[in-house]
Amino acid sequence: MAGVEGRVALVTGAGSADGIGFATARLLQAKGAKVAIASTTDRIFERLEELGGNQDETYAKTADLTDSAMVTSLIEAIEKNLGPVDIVVNNAGMVQVGRDEPGTLLHETSEESWRYSIDINLTSVFSLLGPCYRA
Repeated sequence: MAGVEGRVALVTGAGSADGIGFATARLLQAKGAKVAIASTTDRIFERLEELGGNQDETYAKTADLTDSAMVTSLIEAIEKNLGPVDIVVNNAGMVQVGRDEPGTLLHETSEESWRYSIDINLTSVFSLLGPCYRA
């Protein structure tokens, strides 16, 4: 993983200690990146403690990436604490802790469940990339 040293990396969906997001955050940090992590729950602050590091190199914040105001707040806070975001690992999606969304067959899926799935997996990516890569 060359070229990440000193760059600011945002990893979303990094709340699970055993998950892909947090593993990616640890790898980026080991290679010298400044790492911001985000998830929908306060357990993200446990992951921040596990990363160690100092306030100039790591940052964590809870955010619902389907909420554009929260996305804007997240990016602004990262920029204030670490600098402009250079790298985005958009790992959030699929499931959200704290929300019971049972699996169903497509023809049995409610409209509400369908919209939620689209929002958490697609709209969140769209909402995040705009503020990260604005000119």
